Amino acid sequence: MTTTIYDSSGPWREYIRAMDLALAEANATAAVRAWRNAYAAAFGTLGDRTMVAQCIRVAESLAALNGDASEAARVRELAGNLADRYLRALREEAVP
Repeated sequence: MTTTIYDSSGPWREYIRAMDLALAEANATAAVRAWRNAYAAAFGTLGDRTMVAQCIRVAESLAALNGDASEAARVRELAGNLADRYLRALREEAVP
C-alpha cells in the first residue's frame, strides 16, 4: 500500500499527519480517529459549530460503543480544545 502525504496548513494538520502515519502502519482504528478529528478541527475553523457538535456526538457514540475509556477521554479533550479555539477566535474578532 502506498500512502501519499500532503502538506496542508490549519489546525487539522496534526490530525492529517497522524492519519497518514496510521495508514502507513496499517492501523485503521487510529487512522479513522485522526480523520474524524481532522474534520472536526476543519469545521471548527470554518465556524460551523453545528457540524463540530455533530462530529463530537458521533465520536462520543463510537467511543461508547467500543467501551474504550481512553477513547472517550480523547473525545472530551478534542471537544475542549475546539471550544478553546472558538472562544479565542471570538475574542480576537472583538478586539478593534
